[in-house]
Amino acid sequence: MNRGYRVVLALVVLASLSLASCRGCVSKEGQAPSAAGPTRVPCPSLTGTWRIGYNTSCAAKGGVAQTFGTTEVVSDGCNLKFTVRQLGEFESTLEGRSGNLRVRFTDPCAGVADGSVTVTNDKSMVVGFRGTASGGDPRCCDGIYGTVNLVKVPPAKTPTPAPDTPTPAPTTPGKSGSPKKAAKK
Repeated sequence: MNRGYRVVLALVVLASLSLASCRGCVSKEGQAPSAAGPTRVPCPSLTGTWRIGYNTSCAAKGGVAQTFGTTEVVSDGCNLKFTVRQLGEFESTLEGRSGNLRVRFTDPCAGVADGSVTVTNDKSMVVGFRGTASGGDPRCCDGIYGTVNLVKVPPAKTPTPAPDTPTPAPTTPGKSGSPKKAAKK
């Protein structure tokens, strides 16, 4: 094999390895990535208050069937964190609008689960997970699986002040403001 052919072959192998490791990448034209210029799909900013609803398989064993509330989501670049009360702490590293997820179950349960998160139009997220949650509470069970649905709470609107309008002059009851004719005697 001549030296030029080996150099070209080495470059092709290196390019294919870099493309294979670039999950979540697209070319500038939105087509499959090329060796010349894959770019990362940007992650959405998800920080804020979110409404949540969740259910787990442990509910069939006497646990909570469905719970609603709110949580504060913190996103730093593509890293995402939030806590669901009475369930656990959720962490994910997004690649664009989806990513793998880790759940660390908290009191009354202990354990971990793995899953995925999908973000839709920056206003909703769906999480699915499966793992083991041990503990004496009915909400804890081996082979736990569940879903968490999150919907972003819109920011509170600040009232718009009314435009300046002139204040009418006060009037005295019984007086119309026009001169009255003197009464004849």
